Amino acid sequence: MEWNLLLETKQKLMEDNAHFGLKEPEFAFVDDVQADLDKHEEMWGLFEEFNRELREMSKEEWIIFRSGLKI
Repeated sequence: MEWNLLLETKQKLMEDNAHFGLKEPEFAFVDDVQADLDKHEEMWGLFEEFNRELREMSKEEWIIFRSGLKI
């Protein structure tokens, strides 16, 4: 949420600079931070998916003992 607020502020600054005919400020670090956030979001998404599937598998009964089972 805070990152989105910063992106909105950046956009507002860009619009203000264009409106007043000023040179566009450079925000090179923003692309780096966004790429880093995207990478971590994907990584944690994979972890969350793994964790969810692991929880589902842990609910299964893997070994059931039955009396009177003939081999």
